Amino acid sequence: LWDMPKLAVFDGARCQFSGSIPSSIGNAKNLAFLALGGNALNGTLPDEMFTLPALRFFDVSSNFLTGTLSSDFGGNQPMTRLSVNDNLLSGPLPDFGSGLDVLPQLDFLNLDRNDFTGTLPIWVTGHVTREEVSVSGNRFSGTISAAP
Repeated sequence: LWDMPKLAVFDGARCQFSGSIPSSIGNAKNLAFLALGGNALNGTLPDEMFTLPALRFFDVSSNFLTGTLSSDFGGNQPMTRLSVNDNLLSGPLPDFGSGLDVLPQLDFLNLDRNDFTGTLPIWVTGHVTREEVSVSGNRFSGTISAAP
């Protein structure tokens, strides 16, 4: 599936998929829309998912995914929607320093009901273009950063 060179949209939400997401997803260089929410996927999110150059919509909510968000996450992706809520993800979010160049087009971010820890990095809270940021049900601490 991921070796289809023209694949731009994959909507596999609520399909009862199980198992892990293969690292070969990184071959889908034209993938712009990926919806895998509401399945029984497990394992970690492959780093290759976070380097897809065309990815705009990313939803893996309501699965059993573990691990952390990759430090490869962010880059120059044109992502506008990121939903990883209702999983078993943990640890601190990647910190990219000032971070305001991380996902500048992202307007919807849902990290709810995982086990993320630490402080909220500036890339989460510092963009004035964000329309919705939801982080409830985690173990964040510290202050909420604002744009410099």
